[in-house]
Amino acid sequence: MAENLLSYNANMELQNKDEHTPLLLALKHNKQQVAELLIQNKANIHVVNKVNRTALMLAAKYESKDVIEILFHGGIDGLAEDHSGKRALSYALASGFNVKLILDLIREAYEHIKTRKAESDDSLSRSSAERPDPDDIKPTSEKGNNKSDIKVNALLSN
Repeated sequence: MAENLLSYNANMELQNKDEHTPLLLALKHNKQQVAELLIQNKANIHVVNKVNRTALMLAAKYESKDVIEILFHGGIDGLAEDHSGKRALSYALASGFNVKLILDLIREAYEHIKTRKAESDDSLSRSSAERPDPDDIKPTSEKGNNKSDIKVNALLSN
């Protein structure tokens, strides 16, 4: 049924009165394959319901290991809290789910984030080092009296 809806370009972000999207409903009803299909088709994994429960919290509550891994690889926040202050780990503990798996995935996800941030910071520092020196910027017009050249030169001289 989910495949049929997707083939008709159904809106995967519509929410019911409890603010559940199709993804959250699939997880709430422990329909792991449907949840995976929705995620593969770009369902918003960061959506929350009206009590601020995330897809990760529901996946942990219903022990959906494969979905949990997909969510972490998609960049979901493993430390988000619902309205009662519970995190995905709390839901995993309450259900008796493999807590070590969730802890390992949280650790892996945050290591990945740290690595991406370090790469981004390194890229930014390289790009700033490659910027031309303002003294090397020359007017583009032959006479150097183009209005935009005058503005640029005035800014550079300040």
